[in-house]
Amino acid sequence: MSHFISHLKAFNRKERFILLKRTLGQDTFSLDSSFRKEVECLIDCSVPDDAFVAMDYHLNWLHIASKYRNTSLPSSVPNDLFPPDQKAQLNQQDIDLLVAFQDGSDERIILVEAKADTSWDNSQLCAKAIRLDYIFRDSDKGIRPHFLLMSPSRSRKVETECWPDWMMPDKPLHIELPLGDELIKIEGLVDGQRILWERERGDGRRVWKKRG
Repeated sequence: MSHFISHLKAFNRKERFILLKRTLGQDTFSLDSSFRKEVECLIDCSVPDDAFVAMDYHLNWLHIASKYRNTSLPSSVPNDLFPPDQKAQLNQQDIDLLVAFQDGSDERIILVEAKADTSWDNSQLCAKAIRLDYIFRDSDKGIRPHFLLMSPSRSRKVETECWPDWMMPDKPLHIELPLGDELIKIEGLVDGQRILWERERGDGRRVWKKRG
């Protein structure tokens, strides 16, 4: 195992992962084969079934792991490793899904941002793009990053002016995130009551409609 992936695993201490590991009896997540195939088509590279997978992965962890890709972790890291002009609080910036694996002498890392019902926040995406580009420019060479969006449908409102070229080879890479039918959400307040909405098909697509 490379230093980089070993570092990524060592930092992966999210409560959600620890809880799932305990309750599901698994030491790591395994990627679905159909998802792997979709990703492979987008990045033109095979994704092994034993790739490292993490959720809600802090960008601070990614930054340190990539900075010390070829060495063991030090006992401390210099404070100037992190950009002083970063507007967002660094300890709150994370990536929804992270996949990493060895590819010859390099490491590939796939970063996935997902949205289900809500729309993309372009200011948040821009801040994250700037930070990610800073991380990979600052890291040892040999890490090949990819950035994917996942949502029920591709958005036309995502602004990419501040995205580096590696995040968007042509247009933002996108994989559908199916929500399925038979879902219910609570929304709106009418006469002191919250209205229930059901997800169902409408005009060939899935939409939310008032229940009943």
